[in-house]
Amino acid sequence: MGEKCKWIIIGFAVVVLAGFPCSLYGEEKVKEVQVEDKGPTPQAKQEKKVEDTALKEEKKRKDPKKADSDTPVTIEADHIEYYKDTDTYEAWGSVKITQDGTHMESDYAILDNSSGDALATGNVWYEEADSILIADEVEMNVNTKLGVIYKGRIFQRPDNYHIEGDEMEKVGEDVYEIRSGSFTTCDALVPPWRFRGKDVRVQLNDNIVGRDVVFYIKDVPCLYTPYIKVPIKKDRQTGFLLPRIGYSNQNGFILQNAFYWVMADNMDSTYYLDYRGKIGFGGGIEYRYILNKDARGELYNYYMKDKEVGQDYWVLRYNHDHQITKRLQGKANIYYLSEPAYYQRFSTVTEERVQRALESNFLLSQNWQTSRLYILNQYRQDLTQSNAGTLQKLPEAGYVLTNYKVGKLPLYFTHETTAINFWRKEGMTGQRLNIYPQLSSALNLGSGFVLSPRAGFRERAYLVDGDITDKGIYDLGASIGTKIFRIFEVDGLGGMSKVKHSIEPSISYTYIPEVNQYNLPQFDGIDFIQQTNKVTYSLTNRLIGKLEDEKRKRIYEFVTLKLSQDYDFDKGDEPLSDITMEAMFRTTEFLKFNTGATYNPYSGYMTSFNTTLTLRGDTPWYFSIDERYTKIPEALFLTAEGSVRLFKSLDLSGKVWYDATQKKFLEVDLRGTYTSQCWAVTLLYIGRPEETQILLSVDLKGLGSMKLASFSMEGYERLNP
Repeated sequence: MGEKCKWIIIGFAVVVLAGFPCSLYGEEKVKEVQVEDKGPTPQAKQEKKVEDTALKEEKKRKDPKKADSDTPVTIEADHIEYYKDTDTYEAWGSVKITQDGTHMESDYAILDNSSGDALATGNVWYEEADSILIADEVEMNVNTKLGVIYKGRIFQRPDNYHIEGDEMEKVGEDVYEIRSGSFTTCDALVPPWRFRGKDVRVQLNDNIVGRDVVFYIKDVPCLYTPYIKVPIKKDRQTGFLLPRIGYSNQNGFILQNAFYWVMADNMDSTYYLDYRGKIGFGGGIEYRYILNKDARGELYNYYMKDKEVGQDYWVLRYNHDHQITKRLQGKANIYYLSEPAYYQRFSTVTEERVQRALESNFLLSQNWQTSRLYILNQYRQDLTQSNAGTLQKLPEAGYVLTNYKVGKLPLYFTHETTAINFWRKEGMTGQRLNIYPQLSSALNLGSGFVLSPRAGFRERAYLVDGDITDKGIYDLGASIGTKIFRIFEVDGLGGMSKVKHSIEPSISYTYIPEVNQYNLPQFDGIDFIQQTNKVTYSLTNRLIGKLEDEKRKRIYEFVTLKLSQDYDFDKGDEPLSDITMEAMFRTTEFLKFNTGATYNPYSGYMTSFNTTLTLRGDTPWYFSIDERYTKIPEALFLTAEGSVRLFKSLDLSGKVWYDATQKKFLEVDLRGTYTSQCWAVTLLYIGRPEETQILLSVDLKGLGSMKLASFSMEGYERLNP
């Protein structure tokens, strides 16, 4: 009995001694222990909440205000062991570790409570904010969220980034250094495209920097580069843009490179370095800036030398807009080509190729409620012939006053004064002062009729080669008109509740006497004003509908028809001008039709005819056709364009210019774009008499676009047999 009691006393002492440290330290380290009964074969499932006391003390020392915001680390697993001497937790079997919005699952994990270092192995799943990580093994600090990932994959939700690597080290917030890794935005197990490299640095929502990088399509390596830096976010980001590669029989092999530099929040620039096999090298810069909310601008400069013929090409474009004060505004628009044929030879933009002139100007304008004072410098570059005889305005100064009410009288005063220095390299130059005051009124005659008389006098004075000449001329005029309307209830016809029909007749008279102006210099249309003695009468019909639905109420004009004609008292046997007809019809969204025509009452034929029809559907499609006809000289031009989306992924569009008089196509532009989850491919065809181009471009989601190939051939006999 004594021996038995001895062992009972010893056992009791061991229990007491073992429990004493737990009561002393366990309250700080082990907050909660839970055991979950899992049925007939229960496993002890424990949950412990641990505060990282070491990190908390360090934060408290640096910033006492932030220390209380730390959240505990929660460990949940089938089995958990705590080692007091190392302050370490070991867990295995369905391990879950959570802290402050982060969640990690694995088969096995070790957590150092003092440092926050954790090791997780076996089917690791880690999730935080918008990122998901799947890996074989992860070494991570649960507090800094930095560590090393082995054989892992990262998915970034907002921009659909997929990153894989044998070894990935997270060295900063959203910054990964990858050994033997890849990057894509495609969801497929074998992605349609990806970049693979030995050493890759990825900063999510920023850029990719890699060495020894290979671009893959599926599993096929297609492009190698020893170094690459590519922006991977929608906002501006410094980096190389994807190169453009092509071929043209006129230019040979083409390689276009660009580097984009975000210089500051309010300015950026793009640097170009291009190579054309038959031309040589070319380079340029495009600089954009915003000085403040009232001042911004853009500068573009490009230089290229044709090594075959020794021709230099230089392009300059500068735009600046500055609202200096509430009323003072400055604008500069400068365009210059060293060779007028530059756009015709190198541009793929139709609007640039058909330009006949470039106009540069500098404007400084002080604006008031009814007037403005301005100074303008205007330089015009003729792209069709020598610019030596082109007239320039260097400078022009002017003051304009519009509809200034004269006291309480029903009179309005309008005034325009301009002083211009006309200059050109070859031909007449000189200065002109133009002063043009005008009085007008609007008199209500009753019954809806309004009479508007006007009178003006224009004085022009010239200084040419030291000689001063001047000439004055007056003009008189008046118009009278009214509006008759009626409103109809239409009970929802076409979605309208009411329709307003208005009829607007108008008659106006203009008189300008015959004045000898042949002794005046001829710079522009002000220098020779034609004698006028004519009446213009017109009749306009309008239908205006009131739309009312659950979303909104609005009023829109859906039918307009206007007829007008002049009667010239000085034209003897044929005083009547052509009858002009203008018409418009449209529905709210689907259809819009505009037409205009002029008819000669003496010859009995139309002298001109213009029509535009546009159809637009609820699904993304539209079609438009435009016709332009003139009798003298006889010409008929047709333009058709349209686009349609098929299968939610295929977009087709095109535009055709056709000269029906000469029966030939002037230009045909066709475009097809197929869009997938993470990429898009565009095929563009441009055909014009001197050249045909075929362009294939690829857009990689998250990276931008890359022009892969361009082919060019002389002529398009296939279009014009």
